[in-house]
Order: sequence, then C-alpha cells, then structure tokens
Amino acid sequence: MKLIAVGYNASFALALRTVIHFWAFKKKWAVFVAMFKPLGNVIALVLGIIFLGETIYLGRVVGGIIVSVGFYAVIWGKA
Repeated sequence: MKLIAVGYNASFALALRTVIHFWAFKKKWAVFVAMFKPLGNVIALVLGIIFLGETIYLGRVVGGIIVSVGFYAVIWGKA
C-alpha cells in the first residue's frame, strides 16, 4: 500500500511540476522555469506530508522557507 501511495504521489507531483513549468515558460521563457526547479522540492515535501504522513523536521521547514523567499525575491526583482 505504501508503494502505491509513493507512486501516486510521484505522479501527481510530476504532473503539477509539468503544468507549472509550461506556465512559466509561456510567461517569461526559460528564466522562470529555472526559478521553479527548487520550488519542486518544496512541493514534493508538502505532498509527502499530506499524502504519506511524513514527519516534519525543522531543517525541512527552514529550507522550504529559504527557497520560497528566494523565489519570490527573484520574481519581485524581475517585476
């Protein structure tokens, strides 16, 4: 059952990441696509917590916050 859950989680994360990359490429070409790469790790973490019941560690939270703040700082700078 856990293996099936991992498969569904990976499929959903891949689909979500692909949609985001296509949207970003249509918006601002390859610059935004490169910025969304680290955000994929944060999305995978959130989906793992929701669907797989993984534990949340302080390092994961701090890393996610750093990636998110950096991502939005670049978008704000481009605007």
